[in-house]
Amino acid sequence: MEAEFLAEIAANPDDWTPRLVLADWLEERGDPRAEMIRLQHHLLHGHWGEEPAATRLLELIAAGVVTPCPRMAMSGGTELLLIPPGEFLMGGPKDEPVHYDSETQVQVTLTTGFWLGKSAVTQGEWQRVMGTTPWTGQQYVVNGANYPATYISHVDTETGEVVSDSALAFCQQLTVQEQKAGRLPANWEYRLPTEAEWEYACRAGTHTAYSFGDDPDRLKDYGWYRKNCFDLRESYSHRVGLKRANAWGLQDMHGNVWEWCATIESSGWYGVSRGGSWDFSAGDCRSADRRRFNSSNRGSILGFRVALSPPGQAGGP
Repeated sequence: MEAEFLAEIAANPDDWTPRLVLADWLEERGDPRAEMIRLQHHLLHGHWGEEPAATRLLELIAAGVVTPCPRMAMSGGTELLLIPPGEFLMGGPKDEPVHYDSETQVQVTLTTGFWLGKSAVTQGEWQRVMGTTPWTGQQYVVNGANYPATYISHVDTETGEVVSDSALAFCQQLTVQEQKAGRLPANWEYRLPTEAEWEYACRAGTHTAYSFGDDPDRLKDYGWYRKNCFDLRESYSHRVGLKRANAWGLQDMHGNVWEWCATIESSGWYGVSRGGSWDFSAGDCRSADRRRFNSSNRGSILGFRVALSPPGQAGGP
């Protein structure tokens, strides 16, 4: 019976009625997932700023309750997916066809759930929050609301300040806007994901080179990279959401744009990005691949996606 409900939900992803019917069915059976579905519905439909509901949802996640329909919450136009807590082996094995010394494997436990952008922040989302267009007039860019926001730095390397065209500035501004609008509890914040959170979400329970397995030839179905972009003279990032999602519903985790993470190395000079981009090879788009860029770098291959949680709950390295 539950499978039939889930099939109906999958067939009508924007209609919450099947989800609420499922919640009723689960409640009749004493299943705590019913409360989780109702909390998601409550938060999604104009009540995101209610701290008790948001806190209760996190309590259910911490208790191991897994929502049967991890549909994104929408806050200020940014699409987010609920990522459950868990543990995984971070990094890549040395016998992967492509492997770098920086991918040393380490066991990581994420004790709390968090929200993560379904895709990279788009030009439309950036403009709505920041009111600027850093990519305008730059090379290797296609303008459009659903294309990734690029030419975005991490932080100014010389001053350590959060400059106006940085990923950190966007997170801070979005937090302020959403709190003023009553859509975000006062003690919650948008931020960049940690590397551990990013890779955990990218893998979505897998242990293979990519979230879909080990075969790089399948990457064309999941991401934009050198073979289906640069080599075809499409030297730019493509619209988000056109490729298949991973098992947790996240899109463009492999390729399109390198995504800034929270990690800063070497006294603020270098920020770490994950995921690969449209002008890199398949091997550079693996789940474990990590690259250091100067934190003030801005370019057509650099973007980011946001995470959301209460302060102090960022997980892992």
